[in-house]
Amino acid sequence: MKRIFQVVYIIIILCLLISCSKKNEDKDESKENIENSESLTLSIQEIGDGYFLAVPPWPSPENYKVFASLDKDFCIGDYVDVYYDEMTETSEKSYEITAKLVAASDFELKENVCYKPVIYLYPTVKTKVSVLLDYNGTLTHTYPTYSKGWKVTAYPNGTLIDENGIDYPYLFWEGESAIEYDTSKGFCVSGHQTEQFLRNKLGFMGLSQKESEDFIEFWIPFMENNSYNKISFQTTAYTENAKLTVYPEPDSILRIYMVFQPLDEFVDVEEQHLSKFERTGFALVEWGGGIIKQ
Repeated sequence: MKRIFQVVYIIIILCLLISCSKKNEDKDESKENIENSESLTLSIQEIGDGYFLAVPPWPSPENYKVFASLDKDFCIGDYVDVYYDEMTETSEKSYEITAKLVAASDFELKENVCYKPVIYLYPTVKTKVSVLLDYNGTLTHTYPTYSKGWKVTAYPNGTLIDENGIDYPYLFWEGESAIEYDTSKGFCVSGHQTEQFLRNKLGFMGLSQKESEDFIEFWIPFMENNSYNKISFQTTAYTENAKLTVYPEPDSILRIYMVFQPLDEFVDVEEQHLSKFERTGFALVEWGGGIIKQ
């Protein structure tokens, strides 16, 4: 009888080893399948039944409908890595993907990167506009594509149409640089109060409600969960390193560039004086920002 139990025990152990081995093989095969797949980093915009709508982290005309059942922990605004084999273009710049895997992305803001400067143009009448950017760094993304400048037809409502007839809400660029920003003055704001703080300050400085919402939609996900944010709005430290030449020359120009530092504790900082902007005639409005982690 004892021998029978020993045999049964050995059989059970062998079965468990075979099962574990099979699971590891399946896991390795699954990993290999993912590694051999294409992938995209996307920001979730809308979640439906069995799919979600998403766009790249930076401004782009491209948008995606991803067929996948999202984990309940994912929500609108989250960044995800989408792994897939094929992508179908359903219309110009619109795509559908059947995902093999959707995983939380490690996308995060990096130091020495100038994020999301977007340029709005508001002429008083339909106007052909040329915009040149002299950036003390390396451009990493532009929209539309920057080629010795941007040339667009601008309308009073802010619509921009390029030479190919494609319309855009704004001009966009992003770049890497070792610019040293001035943080000697600013504001220290708790994470949960940052959204209201920005609404107040951006409105005071002259952004419209739509422009402020565009700003907040991008930045708040990176700021609201910090204990505190030390915030400084840049002047010449930014404008002298990202010079704009615009023809015809705008009558009024507003360039808002925010740098912030996530903090665990409140710090005293000399409050920064902010100026109020008045739009007159042909107006150019720009906003962007960066992070300081040290």
